[in-house]
Amino acid sequence: LQKIKIFMRILLFFLVVGFVSCQNENKKEVYHSFNNNTWNTDSIVSFELDNIDTTSSHDLYLMVRHTTNFKFQNLFLFTNFENQQDTLELFLSEKSGRWLGKGFGEIKELKIRIKENVNFKENQDQIFSVEQAMRYEDLEKIINLTEIVAVGIGLYKSE
Repeated sequence: LQKIKIFMRILLFFLVVGFVSCQNENKKEVYHSFNNNTWNTDSIVSFELDNIDTTSSHDLYLMVRHTTNFKFQNLFLFTNFENQQDTLELFLSEKSGRWLGKGFGEIKELKIRIKENVNFKENQDQIFSVEQAMRYEDLEKIINLTEIVAVGIGLYKSE
């Protein structure tokens, strides 16, 4: 019985080590959390991606964590990656009010692929920046967008 317990512990150890090493090898995720779940319009969030595998293609994902108290169906963002600026509209809920993101309780996360099969050059760090670009009625911009918990990027090896 004692030998079986030792064997099971060793087996569990190698399974955990194998799982963690495989998981980290194929993806990289980085998040920025907002104080008081509020994203100020002047806050540009930048992510620096380094030590990227240059022998593989990657898909780039944008992740948004928000509370179920978020007042809007969509979220407008300005992005900048590889000196290309873009405006994105992310739909966080359906018109019926059902949230599109995953999660339990009051926090939902939406993950959207924004670039496919990106190849990186050797020894070149990449910077991805994002800022909120929400407008409402007569307002030029929403200064403090509430109920946004975090924004992140994910870099996954293409399949």
